[in-house]
Amino acid sequence: MHDEANISAAQHEKEDDARIQEAYEHEERPPGTEKEESEGKKAPYGLIARIRCRMASRRLKRNSQFRLVYSEGKRQAGAKVVIYYLMREDGGIVPGYVASKKIGKACQRNRAKRLMRETFRKVREGIIEKNIWIVFVASFSPEESTFREIAEDVASSLGRAGLISTNG
Repeated sequence: MHDEANISAAQHEKEDDARIQEAYEHEERPPGTEKEESEGKKAPYGLIARIRCRMASRRLKRNSQFRLVYSEGKRQAGAKVVIYYLMREDGGIVPGYVASKKIGKACQRNRAKRLMRETFRKVREGIIEKNIWIVFVASFSPEESTFREIAEDVASSLGRAGLISTNG
């Protein structure tokens, strides 16, 4: 191995290599056509709005969250919707929606969850407890039930559970 002190500086000069190209070597691309640093990629406006919207609407999504509410929470059954709820220390009001295959095919299950989401949106302001996880389980056929019936059932179940004020 050579000692670095004995190596001449001439050996470190740049060697010509056909693979290494100089800046602006291509004639097709004149100098100055590169984007400036301030013109980098920018997120479209719609994407920013969707991210904010998604963060505002928190829901239970993981199987472990649903299992925790089922095992440690309380249950209130109605004719159309069964409600499970679990008091939490923080996190706000977080809903979850379940429609099993007993309800019907995917179209009916999605409609049942949409009806329960809209019902919860209507009664959300009346909920007394501010840190709670609530799971709404559909036990109705969306083809045979109206929105009004579902809304009344959810409101009465939440009232029996003591989660909403019944006088207003």
